[in-house]
Amino acid sequence: MSSSSVRWLVRVVGIACLASSLAVAGEPPHGERLRAEDLRAWQERLARFDEATPKPELLGFERLIAYEENAVFAYAFGERGAAGAGDSPLRFRRVLLIKPRLLVVDDLWGKPGPRGTIRRVGWTAEPIVVAPESQGVPAGLDQLRWQETNDPVGDLRGTPAAQTSAAEAETAESSANLTRTVCLFVVGEASGASESVSFESPTDGADWKLTVRTGDRGLVVELPRDYVEPGWIASAEEGSGASISRRALPAGILPHGQQGQQLIERWDRAYRGQQRPGWDTGLIAEDLKRAVVEGHIKPCRVVELGCGSGTNAIYLASQGFDVTAIDVAPTALGIADAKARKAGVRVRWLLADVLNLPDLGTFDLVFDRGCYHNVRYADAAGFVESMRGLSRPGTRALIVSLNRAGPPGVIEQTMRDDFSASFDFVWLKESEIQTGPDGAQRRPSWSLMLQRK
Repeated sequence: MSSSSVRWLVRVVGIACLASSLAVAGEPPHGERLRAEDLRAWQERLARFDEATPKPELLGFERLIAYEENAVFAYAFGERGAAGAGDSPLRFRRVLLIKPRLLVVDDLWGKPGPRGTIRRVGWTAEPIVVAPESQGVPAGLDQLRWQETNDPVGDLRGTPAAQTSAAEAETAESSANLTRTVCLFVVGEASGASESVSFESPTDGADWKLTVRTGDRGLVVELPRDYVEPGWIASAEEGSGASISRRALPAGILPHGQQGQQLIERWDRAYRGQQRPGWDTGLIAEDLKRAVVEGHIKPCRVVELGCGSGTNAIYLASQGFDVTAIDVAPTALGIADAKARKAGVRVRWLLADVLNLPDLGTFDLVFDRGCYHNVRYADAAGFVESMRGLSRPGTRALIVSLNRAGPPGVIEQTMRDDFSASFDFVWLKESEIQTGPDGAQRRPSWSLMLQRK
């Protein structure tokens, strides 16, 4: 896992592209040209596990923001910036390869500006076939279907548009005129192609939904109307051995290659099949609840590291906190989102690597129950750097860890060595952490409250 911080800027949504000569229903031509050879290069690179992170320029990016690879799909999201020609240059691109040969490309076009409102969304009604010998711009991009929209674009460092002020929204309207295109491409011969797609427009504030079928597999991709929020993916039908339960698409660059796949599998498999791992008791952490009840921490903007199935994040949201919750296990986040919906609270769930976080800005509070006491043994300096990136002077951090030498656990000197340079110790107290089914076991632990210097 990498310890370098990766700027994040966006959310998962879909899939697309326009040619420079495209002009539909008065739509101005866009500056960048998507070529058949580009699509074939994407399919070839994304179809395999690779220890090396894809080069941004290969995927038409200037900067890669999010990336994931697995047996069913590969996903990349990146920033193009405003360097392209034309009145509506390509700003951001999201590429989803549904293996082995179906590419979904979601592009956002428009003039530079930190915020904005998407004016129109266009999509292809059928996948466009890109034959192996084809050159130039794929035929069929003039068949886009368009819908007028006022979908929002939030702060590109992670603040949802729903939390922006009316004044900011008015500024966004005047500073950006954005268009979104979602296109599907089949890379290969047209003969025998069984790919199909249906596109559902949002109603009552719901997300856009793209249902894709390739061979005997059907997938539903949820494309949030607010472009900078991560999306979700799931099998169209549950029950088969190869089905995917609803899970988040990545918000940052996940561990990849064979070792990265093994790492994600280690944490994710414990949640599959409605299981609950021993470290996830389903109970609110007692040290967290005590700190809230006693007023040591009050409603604010908080991020939780290693949130698991979301019990503590949902508790904080129910107490009035603005909660972002991060985990590297996609199945856990799917469970967490279902629990939050049932509880009637909103949490921003992010699939990301704690040691390679997207740029989320800073928070008032960081909470961690059981993440630090594992991850610091992979990269202690990287974990502290992530904490620094999420905090500013005065930010507090509550960390609950097992009291033992070696993973999972830490001793007092380990914590002082890791954090003293950047954080003051508000308290460091011995405590007990609940583990096992329904918290039946109690083990010695630490309750550590830090404050950023």
